[in-house]
Amino acid sequence: MKSTRCLLLCNKKRMSDAQAVHLNDILQANRPLLTVYFPKDELKRL
Repeated sequence: MKSTRCLLLCNKKRMSDAQAVHLNDILQANRPLLTVYFPKDELKRL
């Protein structure tokens, strides 16, 4: 989990290829959650 948080905060230009692949895997796995959270935040602003 700690390495995942670090990847999310890390500059993409400084990532190794393996780290970039891992980051893309994480983002793809969490895509359904983002679909829910972003509209929820938009509704709160209204």
